[in-house]
Amino acid sequence: MTHAGSTSMARYFLIDRGKAISVATLGGLLGIMFLPKIIVNLDSYFNFKTLWFLTTLTLLILIPIIYFILYNQKSRDSALQKNIDNEKTHKSWTITEILKDRVFFIYFPLAAAFPFIGTGLMFHQIYIFDAKGWTMEMLGNGYIYFGLFSILGLLIGGPLIDKINTKKAIPFVLLPLLLCITILFFFNNYWSFVLYMSLFGFNLGLSAPFMGSLWAEIYGVKSIGTAKALLHAVGVFASALSPVVFGYIIDWGYGISVIFLISSIMIVVSSILPIIYKT
Repeated sequence: MTHAGSTSMARYFLIDRGKAISVATLGGLLGIMFLPKIIVNLDSYFNFKTLWFLTTLTLLILIPIIYFILYNQKSRDSALQKNIDNEKTHKSWTITEILKDRVFFIYFPLAAAFPFIGTGLMFHQIYIFDAKGWTMEMLGNGYIYFGLFSILGLLIGGPLIDKINTKKAIPFVLLPLLLCITILFFFNNYWSFVLYMSLFGFNLGLSAPFMGSLWAEIYGVKSIGTAKALLHAVGVFASALSPVVFGYIIDWGYGISVIFLISSIMIVVSSILPIIYKT
């Protein structure tokens, strides 16, 4: 659903694309921030089967609302086609053509780095918190910082991306994540925990409009769905791979130090590639 929402925003908002993607992503981040707390509170009154039923019922209620909102989609799509006026945007890219394009592989590591590192850290957060001496209560409170700063990242990243060249700015989008894992490696106190969760969330929010706008600029709005579907598949694979890789690192006794080393190398290399190979 997030893939469909951000892709639609990138496609239909040729102006203020960054702001549009930020708005589309905002709902998911609000859910990350508030839904765990809501479910925990409801758990005192309902069993898990009832909670799942209520969740399903909520989704069913939203379906007719979505159909009502999109009632004039055909006219909206026709207006979009009339506004497409440059050759780059008119070109339709296939998955094969994108995979043969050198530019794709220049920016591909940037798109894969955050899903890989972020999912790995989240999946092994119990180990990380134990190793750092942080409590589970701190973990629960940490999602408040994570949610607040992810929203802040969206609010900053969306308007910012509408004012600057995405391809020139994109190499710096993972800097908050690099600071995040650096703090995780070197510090153990409470404020380092706050900064870790805040920077983690901030990078999640910041990267959404940047990545969404990047592929629209490179491959045009006609092929944005194809490009983002390919990147989404890569992101899912990276998210599935990192818990295994980080898990073996932990089991072999290397711990946070090697996780920090691998993550830092990924961030630095993926950020340098667009600078070296300018497109």
